Amino acid sequence: MPADHDGETLFRFELRFSADFPHTAGLRNVLLDEAFRVTNGEVREASRATPEENRIWTVGVRPDAREDVTIELPATTDCSAAGAVCAKDGRPLSNSVTATVAAQPASAQANGPLLTLAWPTPRDGFAAPDGPDFAVRVDGDLRAVTAVSLWRRSAVLALAEPVRPGQEVLVDYVGSAMHPLRDVFGAREAAWSDLAAVNVTGLPGGEDDLLAQAQRDGAWPSAADGMSASFTGLELRDADLAGLAVRPDLRRLDLSGNALSDLSALAGLRDLRSLDLSGNALSDLSPLAGLTELRLLDLSDNRISDLWPVDELPHLEVLLLDGNRVADVGAVTHLHRLESLGLSGNRIADVAPLADLRSLRRLDLGGNPVSDLSPVGDLQSLVLLRLPAAQGEAPTERLVRLRWLLAPDALGACLSCAVETPVWSTRPGAAPP
Repeated sequence: MPADHDGETLFRFELRFSADFPHTAGLRNVLLDEAFRVTNGEVREASRATPEENRIWTVGVRPDAREDVTIELPATTDCSAAGAVCAKDGRPLSNSVTATVAAQPASAQANGPLLTLAWPTPRDGFAAPDGPDFAVRVDGDLRAVTAVSLWRRSAVLALAEPVRPGQEVLVDYVGSAMHPLRDVFGAREAAWSDLAAVNVTGLPGGEDDLLAQAQRDGAWPSAADGMSASFTGLELRDADLAGLAVRPDLRRLDLSGNALSDLSALAGLRDLRSLDLSGNALSDLSPLAGLTELRLLDLSDNRISDLWPVDELPHLEVLLLDGNRVADVGAVTHLHRLESLGLSGNRIADVAPLADLRSLRRLDLGGNPVSDLSPVGDLQSLVLLRLPAAQGEAPTERLVRLRWLLAPDALGACLSCAVETPVWSTRPGAAPP
C-alpha cells in the first residue's frame, strides 16, 4: 500500500490471494464493482500481475477527497454471493482485510494577525467557510478567527489578536455545514484537529513563505464548469429568479440574502446537491419536493412553518432551519442520512420525532420551548449539541460521542467541552458549524 495520497491522483496497491482461483467472465468487473468497500474513494482499475492467473492483482483507487481512504475486502462466506472470491473446490479465499491510505495534511504558518493554511492541491472557491469553522489555540487559549479568505491552494485566517513571537499555535478545522472546504472536484474536506502552525512572527523573511505563495498562486478558481452559481445578497425577487441563466444540471446554488417568496422556478433543477436559501421571505417549500438529489439545504431566517415537503428529500445530510416558525418537526423523521440539523429560534415543544435520526452528529435546539429532552438521549452519534432552556435535563450521559455541549440559548458558551478540542464561538444568529 502507498504511504499517502494527494486527494485526486489514482494510487495502486497489490492484492494477493493464498491460491489461484478459476477465471470467470466478468471477474474484473466483480473486483471493480462488488468485492471492495471503499470509503472516500472508488476502485477504478484492476489488472492481473500474470495473464490468465488470478492470484495476484494490481488495483487502482482514485480518492474523491483529501481524506483518509479506507479499502476493505470483506470475508467471503457464501461463494454464490456478489463479490465472492472462491477456489475451484468452493473454498473462500478472501478473509476480511482492511487497509487505510492517509491523506496528505495541510500545512500552517502563523505570522502576527494572519494564519495561512496551504494544501498541495487546489481548493474550490465557490464558498468560503466562516471564522467559527476553525478553532485556533495560541498557547492553549482559543483565539477568534474574524475572517477567512480563500486562494487557489490556501486559506488565510485573520485572527482577532496577533500571535506573538515564540507562541505555540494549533489549529482545528471543525467543519462547516453549508460551506465546507472542498477540493476542485467538489469533495468536502473532513474535519481535522491539532495541526501545528509554524510561528514565523518576528522572524526575518517569515512573511515570504506560505502567505507569499498564496498570493503568487492567485485567487481561487471560480466555478468555470458552470456546475455552481451564486446570486447572494442581490435583492432578487420572484420575477428575477425565473430569468436566471443557469444550466439545468446545476449542482450548487446560493440564493441567500434576497427577497424570494416563490421557489417555483427552481423545480426543474433536479440535479442540485446544495441549495442555500437563507435570509429570504419563504413560507412555501412545495417546489423543493422534486429536488430529490439535495444533500445540503439552508432555509434559515425565513418564514417557514410547514416542513412536510422536505420529507421527500431522502438524501439530505444538512438541513438548517434556524430562525423560522417551525413547531412540528415530524417531517424530518425519515431523513435517516441527516448529519446536521439546525432548529434554533423556532417554536418546537416536542422533539420526539428526532429520536430516530441515528446519523445526526450536530443538533441545535436553542431558543425553543421544548418541554421534554429525553428523546435526545437516543441520538448516540451526536458530537455537538446546543440545548434550549427546557424543563428537565437532557440525558447527555448517554451521548458517549458528545464533544461540545453548548449552554441553553447562549451562543459561544460551553457547559462541557472536550479538553483536546475546545469549543468555538458562533456568530449571532447562525447555527453551530
